[in-house]
Amino acid sequence: MADVYWNLTRRCWLVRDGGRVVDHVAEIALVGVRFRASEASRLRCLGTAVRDVHAWARGIPLAGVPRPAGAIPFTYRLGQPGFRIPDDSILTAAAAAWFDQDGRAWCLAPRSEEPVMRAVALAIALAALAVPAAADTTWLLPPPGLYCPSAGENVFAIVVGDDRGLGIDGLDCKAVRLRHGRVTAATCFANGGSEVSLDTDLLILPSGAMLHDSVLFRRRQGPPPCPTR
Repeated sequence: MADVYWNLTRRCWLVRDGGRVVDHVAEIALVGVRFRASEASRLRCLGTAVRDVHAWARGIPLAGVPRPAGAIPFTYRLGQPGFRIPDDSILTAAAAAWFDQDGRAWCLAPRSEEPVMRAVALAIALAALAVPAAADTTWLLPPPGLYCPSAGENVFAIVVGDDRGLGIDGLDCKAVRLRHGRVTAATCFANGGSEVSLDTDLLILPSGAMLHDSVLFRRRQGPPPCPTR
């Protein structure tokens, strides 16, 4: 496990292992991430105007998986407790996080319901995966069925068809490719029958759940439709 935090003086990310700084990097990604922030140290910094390292992200370094379009930004500021996502919720964990060279950071599945080690296993597999573009990767899809937003979010459900087709974002796609956390299709059908292509983020978790656009989808055991809040 590695700790990662932004160094204001060097303008780069410091990587710490076992309490010792082992690297300075422009950018880095982690999986199975936990966010640590000491409130006592934050208040002490505010009171003394002397900064110290009291907030960091801890996870397993990940190589070869670019930040997906569905990742959401998060920040840490001395003026308020904890890491925060755009809705001002405190961030304590994420399936994966990307730390960019400009000091900005992004995450997938904040406060994920999936056990962290499942996400770790998935991300490591994605990093090692090198499926040729022409290969049939529909075997990576979970079992056929209706997959609903786990928290009742007002978004389109995902449907995995018996023919391994995929319904996602309101599109009906008959032949999809899964690679490095993304799903693509040359031809999908939208409402009205118009044809469009597909290229979007989609992580298949080992449990069979799916993560898309920062929303966790689980297979519905009962009849459709998906329940809402």
